Amino acid sequence: MTGHAGPEAIIEERPQVRALEPAPHFPDNAGAL
Repeated sequence: MTGHAGPEAIIEERPQVRALEPAPHFPDNAGAL
């Protein structure tokens, strides 16, 4: 479950991503798609 569970999982797994990317969309999800 890496970036597939939901935005909450990403925040817990990669809190740095949110700090670096305050955008509403997550780069992890976009990359997977």
